[in-house]
Amino acid sequence: PFPASDITKAKSMRIRTEHAANYRAVFHNGKTLRFPLDPAKPIMELQWPEFYDVSFGTLCRGGCSFCYASASKKGENYRNLAQKLHAFFGPMTLNQRPFQIACGGSSDSLENPECWEAMGAMHELGIVPNITTNGILIDEKNTALIKKYCGGVAVSVYDHTEYYWRRAINLLAEAKLKINLHVIVSDKSSIERVRQLYKEYIKIQDVVDYIVLLPYMNVGFAARHPKIIDYQSITAFLQEVAHEGKLAFGANFYEFIKTKHQEYNISIYPPEIFSKYLLLNERVELLNNSFSMHPVPFHHGHGCELGHYRTEFPKVVCNSLQ
Repeated sequence: PFPASDITKAKSMRIRTEHAANYRAVFHNGKTLRFPLDPAKPIMELQWPEFYDVSFGTLCRGGCSFCYASASKKGENYRNLAQKLHAFFGPMTLNQRPFQIACGGSSDSLENPECWEAMGAMHELGIVPNITTNGILIDEKNTALIKKYCGGVAVSVYDHTEYYWRRAINLLAEAKLKINLHVIVSDKSSIERVRQLYKEYIKIQDVVDYIVLLPYMNVGFAARHPKIIDYQSITAFLQEVAHEGKLAFGANFYEFIKTKHQEYNISIYPPEIFSKYLLLNERVELLNNSFSMHPVPFHHGHGCELGHYRTEFPKVVCNSLQ
């Protein structure tokens, strides 16, 4: 393990460099600034990701008929989370370890009884954990633990769980935590719903850092009820609020945002260039993302096997939660 002084420094500010990827980044107070070492060349895909989505299992009591990950009340909790985290990230140098981890993926991490032990392990490794939740298990105890361990929390907003996520936002806001709202969008009515949430939680209450739009994905449970994304309505909403810098987009909106980011001054970078998806199941699998789920070979001596170098130049970005 690293000396306590190194871990304390890692939690307050860290700098990572990958010369082969033409990459340097500074992480401070939950925000990441990225710079190409040679401004004339693009940043390449990282051998050692700066950010991981990590799954604690497949158990979720949200009951969402559109869940892309097919999580359910019949799902499982992965075991020995802390040990697996130490085994995976422990052999890495501090420069190779990610800045942050988002706990979620294919479950609500609060369902797993080992959740807070796993969060403690991330702190020991000098990694900042964040958590995504549907709000059902958010109470005063879990709110206090989130404040103790996490850099921020993303609350998933769905119509059928409205009582829970509204209660969760109130508790988290009272604790002065960094809050994002994750909203799945598809048709015009779903965009109107986002407009109402934006007005309520950003314009009026000012308790939410970002509203993150996620496209309805016709995979998992959602494949039974396919929907088409109304990009015209999304563009209209962008025209209203993009200049305020409180709207963010999930990776699967990349092709859409690529055509809009200069017009609306939206920070953008190619998906998967900085991140990977880690399943803490028995095999401890590393995947490209939580949607297509392509295996990514990994070796502690050499990092991730790169799928391909990206040639697009990612704009220098500053994000609180990704």
